[in-house]
Amino acid sequence: MARTMTKIAGCHDKGKAVMVEEEKEEDPPFVTENVKKLTLKTGDGKVFKVEEAAMVQSETIKNMIEDGCADVVIPIPNLTGEIFAKIVEYCNKHVGEKKLKKKEKEELEEWDDEFVDLDRDDLFNLLSAAMYLNIESLVDLAAQEFADMIKNLPIEKVREIFGIENDFTKRKLGRRTYGHLRIFVRNFIRYYDG
Repeated sequence: MARTMTKIAGCHDKGKAVMVEEEKEEDPPFVTENVKKLTLKTGDGKVFKVEEAAMVQSETIKNMIEDGCADVVIPIPNLTGEIFAKIVEYCNKHVGEKKLKKKEKEELEEWDDEFVDLDRDDLFNLLSAAMYLNIESLVDLAAQEFADMIKNLPIEKVREIFGIENDFTKRKLGRRTYGHLRIFVRNFIRYYDG
């Protein structure tokens, strides 16, 4: 068997996307595994080679494939390599999830809980990236984590978490405006609590 050096991207090393060289044995000629790979390039210049089967979870990328735009490098300028590495990790883990048995689904749910256990800024970046790539299951997962973060918190703390500046005094703001913000937060939580 011949040995080749294959460049892969998207490995996760303490929150940073890195390019890694991995030694890989070639399959014997009688094994015909035809795995289609996509090449994607982030806004900070990181290049990722990923399996198409994983990335079709993104409606954005799926549409590009259907439109014939995936034969070249697919630009994803709004994402950094670091956050896209997390997206790739999530998509790879969720390939074929509909075929999983009950026990495997429970294990995947546990993995998901650990996956989104991030600080506020990283979670926000992950949610934004999932929305940009239109990965519905990841949007739901990250938004649910945000809902859990703000559940039962006072309005001032919610403003702090989301970085919303309050430029009104309490007197100017009045009871009605606080009521609207409370309704928004309550509805947000209800939506993601099911």
